[in-house]
Formats: sequence, C-alpha cells, structure tokens
Amino acid sequence: MTLPAPGPRTPPDPRTASGAVPAARAGAPAQARAGRDLPDSPTRGLPGRDLPGRDLPGWDLEAPVAARWAGVVAADPSAAALVRADGRALDRAALDRWAGAVAAAARGLPGGDAPLAVLASHDERAAAAVLGVLATGRPLVVLDAAAPPGRSAAVLDAAGARAVLADEGTRAHADALGLPVLDVDALAAPDAPSLPAAERAAPPAGAPALLAFTSGSTGAPKGVVQTQRAVLQDCALRADAGWSSPGDQVALLLPVAFAGGFAVMLTTLLSGATAHFHDPRAVGVGGLAAWLRTRAATALVATPSLLRAVDEDLPAGEVLPAPLRLVMSTGEALPGRLAGAVLDRLPRGARLLNLVGSSETCLYAAHAVRPEDARGTAPVPAGRPVAGREVRLLDEDGVPVAPGATGWVHVVSRWLPVAYWRDPALTAERFALDEDGTVTVRTGDLARTLPDGALELLGRGDLAVKVRGYRVEPAEVERALLACPGVVEAVVVGQQDEGRPVRLVAHLVLDRSAPARTTALRAQLRRTLPGHMVPEAFAVLDALPRNERGKVDRAALAPVPTGSSAAYAAPRTDWERVLAALWSEVLQVGPVGRDDDFFELGGDSLATQELLERLQASTGVEVTTDVLVAAPTLAAFARQVTSTRDERHPTLVPVQPSGTRTPLFCVAGAGGVALGFVFLARRLGPDQPVWAVQAKGLEEGGLPDWSVRAHARRHLAALRTVQPHGPYRLAGFSFGSTVAYEMAQQLADRGEEVELLVALDGYAPAPEHLAPAPPSPHGRVRTRAKLWLTGLREDGSGRGHFHRFWLQGDHLLRRYRGRPWGGRTLVVVGDPEDGVDRAGGWDRFLTGPWRLVRVPGEHLSLLHEPNVAPLAAAVAEELDALDGR
Repeated sequence: MTLPAPGPRTPPDPRTASGAVPAARAGAPAQARAGRDLPDSPTRGLPGRDLPGRDLPGWDLEAPVAARWAGVVAADPSAAALVRADGRALDRAALDRWAGAVAAAARGLPGGDAPLAVLASHDERAAAAVLGVLATGRPLVVLDAAAPPGRSAAVLDAAGARAVLADEGTRAHADALGLPVLDVDALAAPDAPSLPAAERAAPPAGAPALLAFTSGSTGAPKGVVQTQRAVLQDCALRADAGWSSPGDQVALLLPVAFAGGFAVMLTTLLSGATAHFHDPRAVGVGGLAAWLRTRAATALVATPSLLRAVDEDLPAGEVLPAPLRLVMSTGEALPGRLAGAVLDRLPRGARLLNLVGSSETCLYAAHAVRPEDARGTAPVPAGRPVAGREVRLLDEDGVPVAPGATGWVHVVSRWLPVAYWRDPALTAERFALDEDGTVTVRTGDLARTLPDGALELLGRGDLAVKVRGYRVEPAEVERALLACPGVVEAVVVGQQDEGRPVRLVAHLVLDRSAPARTTALRAQLRRTLPGHMVPEAFAVLDALPRNERGKVDRAALAPVPTGSSAAYAAPRTDWERVLAALWSEVLQVGPVGRDDDFFELGGDSLATQELLERLQASTGVEVTTDVLVAAPTLAAFARQVTSTRDERHPTLVPVQPSGTRTPLFCVAGAGGVALGFVFLARRLGPDQPVWAVQAKGLEEGGLPDWSVRAHARRHLAALRTVQPHGPYRLAGFSFGSTVAYEMAQQLADRGEEVELLVALDGYAPAPEHLAPAPPSPHGRVRTRAKLWLTGLREDGSGRGHFHRFWLQGDHLLRRYRGRPWGGRTLVVVGDPEDGVDRAGGWDRFLTGPWRLVRVPGEHLSLLHEPNVAPLAAAVAEELDALDGR
C-alpha cells in the first residue's frame, strides 16, 4: 500500500552508488546538542553515571561520525573503549590506531567510492572494522556472519560493494562471496600503518554513513540510507538521555549487522562508555547473568525474545546483578507480562525502557516502563517521540486522525534516513523531503494515542487480512491471545486454502509448565473478540521461526490443514446462516459452508449434544441426534430442522422468550425467517424478551398474505397471544419495517399504546422512495406467474420458497402507502446500495419524536455479526431510555 504524504513534498533522490544524498538546508546550526536545541526526550532524568571523564565535547550533528570518535579519543586516550572476551581492556587510543590501520588498508581496495562491506565476528574486530570504514568516508554495509552466504551475496549485489572486510572467524564465509577480502586481524598489529586522524575522510553530513539492509517484501534485501547526520543524531539522543555515558559498562548482545545492534555499539563508543561483546546466538543465554556480574554491566539492550530467555534461565527469585541500572528492549513489541517479569528481575533502582524504531527511522519513540504497564498482557506502549522526532498519525487521505483513533505512523525529522539505496520507486513510496531538509518517513505501521498521550503501536498495516468480508488486524488478535493464560508467544496470519475463503490461523508457543488448551483459548477469545476475529485453527510450536535478524519469519510458518474436505459454499438462507453460526460456536471453527460436514469439522458426541441443546434454547426447535447423523452437512441439516419445527404458531418464533423487560416484537424481511433476529437478541441481553414473526407460508407452505395490511393483521393476532395489550415495542427489518409501521397504525386505531417503532434499514412507506424495480430476465408475464406461485411451489433455486417471497415483498411494497405516524421512532440505515439511501423520505411520514442512526454494513449483513453490534447499540439505547436505565 502506498501511504499518503502529509502534504505536497518532493521525494528525495536515492542516488546510485556514488552515495550523494540531498544536503541539509542552508543555514542549519553547526551544532545542536540532542535534548537541548531539540525537544526534551521522554526518558530524560534517568539515573546517570557522574564519573570522571564525562567532560566530552558537545555533539556536533553536522560533523562526520569519524570526527565525533576522534573527539572522544582525544578527551581520554587511555580510557577503556571495550573489554575483550578474556577480560583485557582495549583503550580508545589502541582501538583508534587499529581503525586507522583498517582505513589505510581500505584505500587499496577496489571500487572507488563504492560501499565497503564488513563481515566481522561479534567482538572487538567489529568495532575496529566499522570505525575504520567510517574513517574512509565510503558507505558502510555490515553483513551478518550468522546468515548464509547466499544472503550476504544478495546484500553485496544490492549495495554494489566491491570488497569485504573479514577476520579469522568469518574468513571462510567471506571467501565464498567471491570478492577481495581485507584481513582485519592482520591490521591489529602495532606496526600496521595507520591513517592519521587529520588524513581521514570528512564527508558532508548528508552523505551516506550506513546502508542498513533489511528484508524486502519482494524477497530481495533493501538498503536504507542512513546519513552521517542521521547516525550521529541517533547516537547523540541516546547518550544525552543518559542511556550511555563515560563509566558505563554496556553489554552488546545484539548483532552489529542489525540496525539496532549497530546503533548500540556506536552509541557506546561515541559516548565514551565501555563496550562488552557477548553473542547469545553463539554461546546461548545460559550463564548470561553471571557474565553480566563479572563485567559489572550497567546497561544492556536486548530483544523481547532474548529477555524472555534470560528470565527463563534465571532461578526463581533471582535478580540480575546490582551494577545494572538500565535494561532496554527493542526490535519487537514488548508484551506486558514479559515486562512485568523483567521488572521483577531488576536490581533496586534499575529501569526498563521500551525503545521503538526501525532502519528507516532510527529510534523515534521511547517509554520508561512503569509497574502499571506490566499488569496487563497488551504490549507496553511505544511511549513518546524522542528528541528531534515528531510522530504524526494520519488517515488514508493524509489527514491527522482524532485523538485515540487509529492512524498510519509518519515520523518527521531533519535527522532521519533519506532513501532506499538504488530504489527510487520504493523511496518515493516511503520517504518525502521538504525544501528545508525535513524528512517524513511513512513506516507502514498503525498506531493510536493513549489517554496519557503515549503512542500505542497496533501492528503492521500491510498485514491486515479480509475474513468473511471484514478487515482484521492480526496484531489485535495476537494481543488477545497473549492475554490468555499459558500463551507465551502468538503470531496470527490469514491463510488462503484452495477453494475456501481466507481463515485466521494462530501459531502459538505455550508455557510448558501450564500449557493452554486450544478449546479454552477459543472460548476466552470469544468473550473479547467478534466471531470473525477468532482463529479457526491453532498450531502449537516449540518456537516461532525467526529470520537472521531475530524477528518472527511469518513466511516460514507452515500452513495448517483445514478440517473439512469440502470446497466452500456460502450459506444461502437465513436458517443456514443461523445454523452456521451455531456450528462455528460449538466447533470453534471459522466460516462454515453449506456443504461442510459437521463431523469432518471435528464434531463428536459431546459437540452434537451441545449443538442440539443450543438449537433448542435459541430457536425452540428440538431434534434428536439421529437427524444430524443422517443429515451431517449444513444444508441438509437446515432442511431437516425447518421441516421439524413446532407449527402451533407457524409465523411467531420465540427468539429469546425469557426476561423481565417489555418484549420487543420484530418483523422479518421479505423471504427472511424470524430466526434472523437471534444475533440482535443476544446483543440486547438475556433480560430482554424478543419475539419475531415471519410471513405465512414461508416455511410450512400455503397461501401467503397479499398486502402489507394483511401481513400486519396476521402478525398482530400472533403477538397478542404473547402480550394482549400495550404498551408495545415493534421493530422490523427491510420489508418488515413497513409491516411494523402498519402494525403500529392498526394498534393505534384500536386504542393501544405503541411506545417505540424501530425501522431497520427499510424504505420510507411509499413507492416513490423504493429502489428501482429489478429487471426480470423472463418478462413481466412470467414474473407475475412466479409471484402467484408464492408459498405453493419452490422456485428451483435451492433456496426453498424464500426467493419467491422476496419478489412478493417487493411487489407489495410498491402497492402500499402509509399514513403519517406520530409515535416515537428510531430509523437505522446501513450503507447506501446502488445509489439508493434508505434514509430518504422518512421525514415526510414521521411527525412525532424520531431519530436517524447510520451504521456500517451492507443491507444483508446488518443483522449478523459484527455489523449487528452498532445496530443493537442504537436499539438498546432507545429501550433503556424507555425503561429509565
């Protein structure tokens, strides 16, 4: 999806391998210390480290990254820049000399100004190689040593890199790429020629510093151009907020090939802190707490999955070592339950931060996690924009959304990355550049603001799927699953099986000590989510598949087989739709087709008994188990159910007969059965009795009524067997709204009180307000012949008498004109169809108090979930007002 720009903008030039990128606006300040000349950071005031050596130079955001490093070295050359695996420190001067040697040797590599790739082990060699390439002024590409060579080759090809810097641990991988290799280990020797600081490159602030490659939607990696300015400001705001400063011992757990890992390493070095490399992918998380204690680590950055592994590795009740003052989570949403577990593991006075960003935006929001954030299971808020960032939430048209509404995330700043490398089309889709140098990045994420002003991310907008015609954001279902006891991780996808509609499938990792049952999960989800958002299938995994960056790899999730072998055919009649909903509830599956087999979908003896009990409770129809065995498909079972209904009151159905409130009597539409109001009745609550009437002859056969007034007379006779006298409350759907209108008139003529009349998506009671008559393929004579057979013979369409009754209802509406009505009335209309708005004309007939409510949804979907919800809310509001609630 192409996201809208917030206003007229010119997309930046992604350029080619030359690396030229639009420069900053003229007259920009030469120096801007993050958090002083920029907006305050949301985490300002975190406990700092007032230790010697903190008098570093200010952050000159228009200078090259290499110049910042030179200033750090000059401030205290003997301070430890990092500590090796064996515990020996490497001071700033030694690391700088090594980086200078890398820069000097890199001058002899082919490619001119083309990017240079670093394929280094997760240790001090990565730091030397990265600083060395930055000193050359050429764009840097960091390859992941844990990725297969094929992935590295694809990144090199996309970047246009002509050489690779590697070490002893990565040499075999590098040699397989077929490019010249520079040995970083050899350049660590004290006698290796080193490029003096004065001779190192000084690229402009707008020049590319890093090409951060991520997975592309097409399968090919895409490189984000992070300029010198963007990289330096990202480090500056982290350091200025107190996340990393001289004297801090920072645990580097994330691979440097990841944009987040690169930012942590560089921030540590450029802020004067000391780096400690540890690679959980190589050595695991076992013993990590002991390693942190040995290193006296004061800060660490990790993904939620890594934090979960650390929590599970620690013995019960044990906390992380006391020097630790700051733990930062990044890369994925931080679940509240996990945040609570991490808070419990922190030593006294330590803080937990949730950091939000991407390769395209760098860091743009942060949140200091509070105990109240960890009480629920929803993800921890993204927080507020960090220094130098503005976050705008816009709708599809580029208009800011209202507070609390969902919008597309746009990050705005003059310190953002500016383009995708060598991809002008994708650049124009995601990046926009103002004349003053301000960049807007359209992230593709959805979010909303919470009441306290914090940002809540709602997942990727491009992951949305359509289920039964309704848009579903998988992230919302995932949050609901994480709220279920026993669920550790959850990923929800839309799966398209051949011959069937899209269905939701949940892939879960469960708590091994107390795993949840999928039947219990479905039951809990149905208490908080509409039916179309409850996954049809669940797959329980030992672990979710992850890509080389540690993020969930949705493409690697195996399809989950469907439970039925039948191709999907949508239910045709109201009875089939109602029974399909009952099957879905009992079997806890997704959309049920008319050819689906109850037992193939997972039905057993217990499920059969539950279905029959629910059928009797909701419809009054009682059938035995042998009926379902003989007619196991939905269509066949519907035919059996309709043929065995109690015919003592063939037009009156007790949809929900119990309750203490005044009954609501509903009139079905033309060709619709009374049972179609079952979802409305459920929404109105168990204390609201609901009875419904349908046309004579619709199901039992026989001559129907041939006028709206005759329909009304018959229905009044039926409803007065339940409630002999008023006050009455009437509702009708479609054609039924006109019949209910006439019923109200006839009751008033008899001196009875009608408290409320509800017209549900029906036309005003006069022919001129109807939609144009549908053309008949058979001509007027044959159409009239079909009408005269209504109730006597099925039409051969497979829908019983229903289609003929629909045609007859349309015929009767065109011959009816109602009188003005002065009683209390609610008119509810759905989306206009075929250019016809059913709200038109009601003001000509309603002379008393009335109101119009518009609800979303097409006509035939309004009485079914989820569209029935706003319709039921409008009806409930009227009923509550009458009852003084």
